Amino acid sequence: MDVYEPGTLVQRYRVERHITTGGIFHQYQAEHVDLLTTHLLSVPIRAGQDSTARILQQARLQARLRHPNIVAVTDVVWLDERACPIEDYVDGVNLAELFDRRRLTIEEVDQLARAIVRGVGWLHDHGVVHRDIKMSNFMVDMSGAEPVPRLANLFLARELAKDEVGRSTRPDGNPLVVGTPWFMAPEQTFNSVTVDQRADLWSVGCLLYGLLTGKRPFADGVRSDGVPTWDVVTDIFNLVRRGEYLPVNVHLPSAPKRMEKAIAACLEVEVEDRVADATTLLELWTAGSDAPVIASERPPSGEVALVFTDVAGSTVLWNSAPEAMRHALFAHNALLRRVLRENGGYEVKTEGDSFMIAFASALDGLRFCVEAQQALYAHAWAA
Repeated sequence: MDVYEPGTLVQRYRVERHITTGGIFHQYQAEHVDLLTTHLLSVPIRAGQDSTARILQQARLQARLRHPNIVAVTDVVWLDERACPIEDYVDGVNLAELFDRRRLTIEEVDQLARAIVRGVGWLHDHGVVHRDIKMSNFMVDMSGAEPVPRLANLFLARELAKDEVGRSTRPDGNPLVVGTPWFMAPEQTFNSVTVDQRADLWSVGCLLYGLLTGKRPFADGVRSDGVPTWDVVTDIFNLVRRGEYLPVNVHLPSAPKRMEKAIAACLEVEVEDRVADATTLLELWTAGSDAPVIASERPPSGEVALVFTDVAGSTVLWNSAPEAMRHALFAHNALLRRVLRENGGYEVKTEGDSFMIAFASALDGLRFCVEAQQALYAHAWAA
């Protein structure tokens, strides 16, 4: 199908610009015609019963996984028998593009890694394995005080408690193998249907290795157009299955030992020897660091303190200057989430500019309120 021009209406969404075409989708920046909110609209290039079932499965799954480090699906519209997911529009670039622009400092990698592991851990806590974790599948929101990575593209994701939609073997009877070769765990290169969360943690290890060193742990061979040949894929799989890679400190002697240890724990060939979950990985990554406590991954139990936030007069601002308000909202939310992480809060629910946050004690909640007000006051807001 042809690419839509700006101004084209797709039900209740107006196309603002074509972003990219890749895989099975044309993707657009689009505006909701009534709410004037900005979204990512994905339109399948071709219609098909099998692909529609997979798209709907992905959309329903992603709609349930609300977390600051995961891109949310908020709607689905239908166009000529095509299911078109509507997602959060992330004002930024993907992690691969950010990395290509410049080499990140160890401190920047440290903060990005913590958020990446939190998002992946949330996925796993809800019984989902992504199976295609890589830099290009993390969007980085650049609109706030600090970059916020958000995991996207759950098209290959698998719910551990459910059977696969579609076949689990190829037409020739061999096991189905899906993923991106440089990031696939050893067991995933044999059969991608039976993997669990530890395959994702291998992929996270490959991603963190790349962010720190600028290198892939397993091979770099590609064609001139960037696509691996089958010979290269076979070579990569052989290296992966043997666990043959250069330690982080060969490329970056200044890398903190805690980061080297965390990555090595991800890249254990035997599944039983690998780091078991994202919580343990985060503990390895942060061990002995002076960084502030991160946000709680699970709601506090027993008596809790609830904090509600809201932006006074936001309705008037949305009506009078929607674009400025959208950018201000991104910055506002990023600031609150930074302070939330520093005070160990749990983000229960967020709608627009309204947060509901749980704390283990009233003192933590009050500290968050004071520090949040100070951060908002000190921020350089656009006029």
